[in-house]
Amino acid sequence: MAADRPVVAAIARDQPDAALVASAVGRAGLWELLAARSDGAADFQVLITAGMSAYGELSTAVSPTLVEALVDLLHEKGYHRVSVAGNRFGPDPWLAEPSYGALAATLGYTGVTPRGAKYTLVDLAHDTAIGDYPTTSVLHGTEIGREWAEAQFHIAVAPNTTHPEFGFSLCLANLFGLLPADDKHDAYRARRDGADVIMDLLDRYPPDFHIVDGIVSSHGAAGSAIGEPLATRCVWACTDPVLLDVLGAIMMGEDPAVSAITAAVLRRRGVPEDYRVDGDLTPHAGWKSPPRFVLNGVRRLRPEGAMHRLFTAAVTEVDDRRFEVIDEWLAKSSKLLVRLVRLARTDPRAEHRLRALLAGAGVADAVDSAWRVIFAKSQVRQRAVSLGFAPADYQAAEYDAVPARLAQNEHLIDALAPNRHGMRWTHLDGAVLFGCDRVLNAPYPEFVRRVEISSVIALMEDYAGGCLAVVSADGRGRPTRQAERNLYLPQPNFLALLGGATIDVCKLESIQYRRHSRKISWRTIFSPNGSAECDDGSVEFSSADNGQRTLIRIRTKQKFVLPQFAQLLGLDAVDGLRDHLVSDAYHRFFSATMDNFEACYEGHEFRIAGLAEERTHGFELGEPLLTLRLRLVYDLMREGLRELWSSDRPEPVDIDEQGFRHFTNDQDATAVPGAAAKIADKVGPYLRDFTAGLRAAAERDARAARPARLGWRR
Repeated sequence: MAADRPVVAAIARDQPDAALVASAVGRAGLWELLAARSDGAADFQVLITAGMSAYGELSTAVSPTLVEALVDLLHEKGYHRVSVAGNRFGPDPWLAEPSYGALAATLGYTGVTPRGAKYTLVDLAHDTAIGDYPTTSVLHGTEIGREWAEAQFHIAVAPNTTHPEFGFSLCLANLFGLLPADDKHDAYRARRDGADVIMDLLDRYPPDFHIVDGIVSSHGAAGSAIGEPLATRCVWACTDPVLLDVLGAIMMGEDPAVSAITAAVLRRRGVPEDYRVDGDLTPHAGWKSPPRFVLNGVRRLRPEGAMHRLFTAAVTEVDDRRFEVIDEWLAKSSKLLVRLVRLARTDPRAEHRLRALLAGAGVADAVDSAWRVIFAKSQVRQRAVSLGFAPADYQAAEYDAVPARLAQNEHLIDALAPNRHGMRWTHLDGAVLFGCDRVLNAPYPEFVRRVEISSVIALMEDYAGGCLAVVSADGRGRPTRQAERNLYLPQPNFLALLGGATIDVCKLESIQYRRHSRKISWRTIFSPNGSAECDDGSVEFSSADNGQRTLIRIRTKQKFVLPQFAQLLGLDAVDGLRDHLVSDAYHRFFSATMDNFEACYEGHEFRIAGLAEERTHGFELGEPLLTLRLRLVYDLMREGLRELWSSDRPEPVDIDEQGFRHFTNDQDATAVPGAAAKIADKVGPYLRDFTAGLRAAAERDARAARPARLGWRR
């Protein structure tokens, strides 16, 4: 397709299936694009990926009839090397499912079209290699299917469905299925930001052409997982997936930005500057989008949380004649939840129960998140993110200007009187200026060799993930300019109880090396989630006592956005309370940060949980399924009741007029303790874990108030 021609999005309607496909791809310019790319090569390879996430009703997946009609068209045009790969974004690890080939056959893929055109079935997770992703990518170090990486032309076919979290699932959401990890939710949503994943995949391994199968769609509260077929009789195609998502959302009667994935990609990538819609955007007759209470309820669940994981698996309708759910309790939960979602469309009582269920799950998830942040940080997993901006968009002079920009604040901080902890701080235009020093009994040359100045931000307390890109280095290979994105747990940690967001900031950094000191300075350029207005600062290592010891100096200017609930409470307006909270929070945070520098020097582990090991094949849970915990509670209740009401329980000495049973003290002592003891035996480990978490938190607080192990002075 000529570069000066507009991008064409073609919509075909109300024709036989094969004609719909032929019309859409032809008008969208597929054949011109293929001709230009193949240059007449006889062995040119075309790889088609089709959504195959169909565990119950087949309308949740792309129709094999459409895919095989496309194969026939390719053969007619002279493209005979055609492969078809499955594209799945479902709860695969929860299922004892057949091989990819057997699954494809179950859906209707045979390797030969009804007209005799042959194609090869390919499993994108079978043969993988480390993807060629840059260090600034959230997918850096992860794998990609060799077939996808090496194919000469890629066509992605997505189903037309609703989604209980995104609102709809079209081209962009379908791209998750191209990636090879078995547990896609864990690899590409829990560990990473989903929009970052899609953006980086489009940047490095994009499909060349996109098609949406709207012949028979699936709508309703969770159409991507619970099949609600609707004959919409249309197919639309284009080279740009974002444009197709926008058009598809409009035909559903939705704002495209209802999907967090589509909204994020729209903001950062946009639609083509020059495009044309060939067809009409008449809304689908009878279409039902997910109710807002469903979308809001699911969105309250953290993608990395156990509740989201359980809901994602349980809301999927599974045909137990074709698939076996590994966890029997998940299978039971799934049947109940799927039935409840279906009934909620027409039954107000079922809708009320679904609302209550989602609300309860949201509360449980929020409590679990706050608990981990405050008392069990070792259970908080770091998340990988992309850098979020292009370092080359900023001139070298902008990096070099950072130290001078911060100097005025540093002079003011150094002039402040230290408090009883030796820390200096004050308010300035709504921000907090802060500074602290510590001298370690560590020789300066050895300290700077072990603790790299360019990496100190990742050593800060409560660091929860990030991405770092070196922009330039000196003649000795030491970084001098860097771009960095950092995630931190909510600060102060107790704000997690009030809905405090993870702090997410992107920074420009300058590093200076002198004979007896080295210093990193940074300034915030933006916060992707709006959690911070500024997070500027510096860390300096310098020689003390003729190099026998090391002086660490930290200077910062920070202004974080309070969660809405905390703003409503007016925590920052109560006389005396704000200063107390600020003083305590900064004392704890930076004392612990100094301890982290010391631990890094000594070679001790100190971070919160790191990124879990990637697992492309097979599946291993990091922690027990929530259904296993639910089963424990059920078993405890059942066993306790059986013990209390067993046939050998003591007989009451009297039954009064109201029916109350009366026992002697001796009888009471022998009736209940058996059950109580058994319950205590099972609950005990969980209670011990709980109290151990409390004890560990208290010990951390105590350490924050004690001098460093290596010795320090103010």
